[in-house]
Amino acid sequence: MFKILVLQALSNLSDDQAGSVIQVRLSLMRLPGLSLSEKVPDAKPNRLLKKALAHRLWS
Repeated sequence: MFKILVLQALSNLSDDQAGSVIQVRLSLMRLPGLSLSEKVPDAKPNRLLKKALAHRLWS
């Protein structure tokens, strides 16, 4: 999941866009360690991870 956040930051993608881009581009599935048979996480886990990281950093 953290690698997906890095991809989002580098590519300036929203949570929803990140999932779509990873599904379309097979080369990007390798970055977070997903195989072709695995489902790409939707936007909700990305949002929750961002919220948790922000809470830890700023608390």
